[in-house]
Parts: sequence; structure tokens; C-alpha cells
Amino acid sequence: MTIAQQVAHDFLESIEKMITANKLDVGVLDTKVSYQSCEEAMMSVTDTKSGSIIATMRLNLNTNKLKREMQEKELENYCRKRVCPICIFKGQQPCIARKISYGRATCKEVEESYRKMVENKK
Repeated sequence: MTIAQQVAHDFLESIEKMITANKLDVGVLDTKVSYQSCEEAMMSVTDTKSGSIIATMRLNLNTNKLKREMQEKELENYCRKRVCPICIFKGQQPCIARKISYGRATCKEVEESYRKMVENKK
């Protein structure tokens, strides 16, 4: 399954859960897709009777940003599973996980740390 198929599947599944849980009439649902930029879209489904939004999803197609976010998440997970004294990033002050959580990690630092983490896993 491609990323686009997975995203669409998850979005439709969340809408189906909301319809079932709230016993909504499918005929009163309105869908809207708006493009924030050429790389970002916003989708929403609204119950026109009550005016309430039952599902929204933001889709970002900026592959560089997605790659960095994935690397940051993997680095954070890697660091959470280890104790600092035996972590491969223990010599860094502050460590890469802390820089990521404070939003101070540069793209270069994230890429270098990610590469080091992958090499260490082998």
C-alpha cells in the first residue's frame, strides 16, 4: 500500500467511525478540500445539519520535511529506549533528542545523528 493509499484509508476509516458512533445521516455530509500551497492540502467532512466538523486531515507533500520529521521521530524513539550513560549520543551537549524536543536541531545535525543511529543498529 502506498503512502497516499494509507492516508486515504486512515482518513476514511476515521470518518466511518464518527458516522457510526454518532449515527449520522450520510446524506447531510459535506466534504471540502482546500490547498494551502502546492505541497499542502487540508481535507474536512462536515455535518451540514449541525454544522459540526466530524473529520479533518492535513496532508503535507513536502518530502524533505516529511523525511526530517521521520528521522526526528526515529531518533527520539531510539533515545527513549536507551539509558543516557550507554547512549551513542551521550557526548553531545545537549543531546540530539533534547535539541529536537526544543526545536533547535539543524537539518545537518538530524541527518548526521540519524546516520550514526542506523550504523549503530547494524
